[in-house]
Amino acid sequence: MPQPSLHEHLTCVAAPAIWLSPRSGQLTGGVDGLYVADRRVLSRLVVTLDGVEPEPVGAALRGAGGAGFTAASGAVEVERLRTVNPDGGTERIILHNRGGSTVTTTLEVAAAADLAPISAVKDGEEDPGRWETPLHDGSEWTAADGYQVRLDGRTHAELSLSPGESFETVITVRATPPPTTGFRPAPPAAPAPWSGEPLTVRSADHRLDALVAQGIEDLSALLLTDEGDLYCAAGSPWYLTLFGRDALWTARLALPLGHELAAGTLRALARHQGTRHDPVTEEEPGKIPHELRPAHATNWLPPVYYGSVDATPLFVITLAEAWRWGMPASEVEALLPAVERALAWLGSFDEFVSYRGSAGKLLNQG
Repeated sequence: MPQPSLHEHLTCVAAPAIWLSPRSGQLTGGVDGLYVADRRVLSRLVVTLDGVEPEPVGAALRGAGGAGFTAASGAVEVERLRTVNPDGGTERIILHNRGGSTVTTTLEVAAAADLAPISAVKDGEEDPGRWETPLHDGSEWTAADGYQVRLDGRTHAELSLSPGESFETVITVRATPPPTTGFRPAPPAAPAPWSGEPLTVRSADHRLDALVAQGIEDLSALLLTDEGDLYCAAGSPWYLTLFGRDALWTARLALPLGHELAAGTLRALARHQGTRHDPVTEEEPGKIPHELRPAHATNWLPPVYYGSVDATPLFVITLAEAWRWGMPASEVEALLPAVERALAWLGSFDEFVSYRGSAGKLLNQG
């Protein structure tokens, strides 16, 4: 099946979590959902008044990790304020009586989880509803592999609202991935290293100022850690994990914000540098990996895959540039053995670095 289209969806990101929905705010099927660490922890979230979905009026992103939705049902305005967090998300649902008389209505929030792997959703393999488990206030579901999701918040209310009166409920979803061996994305333990002295731009066109500020916020939303070392995920929603090429290019372009991201990215990739010959993963001594994923999130590629020829030279170049931008000599020296192994791999070719793509994996590796 073709990869699902996302151009009509609003995306809220706080790695390793992402919330995807159409402009209605309702989660009804397809790729809709709240995902944490590559699993869908909320596959359905439908708000109704007296059994009928309110009419969508407007929707807008509120920074990298939030969105607001407005809908109407007669005199009742429905406002939904959504925020995604690294371990889940929160949605405030507010009903306002904008009319001149009292309104009685029944609010229902239908929620469910299917814990589908994001790779299966991307490939169109998962049918929301087929494996869904309904979630209500205080309900908790633990899958067979130990992945746990919990919902808190009032999902049913019989209401009588006077003119100008409002009602509010807050729905909170939290996910707890199981302890696993090997690589698993985790939220950063500290704020973005550039948050203390953020880069600002002042220009005659204030749109440029806003563009830079939003770009830095978006970059911060992609931060993950590998054993405490910061790096940026390759992108949402399908690639919210460590990619050698993407992480290194991001680190290089972000050097004006400081050397810390480059240092963390280099250490994370060096930790997974190739040490042996493995035709299944295309690992070779000195080679920098292309992609790492938790085992539950893989599709047709191995969890640790080395099918990239440009990640290895980029590793060497990024360390040199990070040193020029102020990376401490002691941190540079600690990575020199990894650089030497990378250079040895690059030197194993007679002329240009070359590759033969595998029909069962990636054909294009550079």
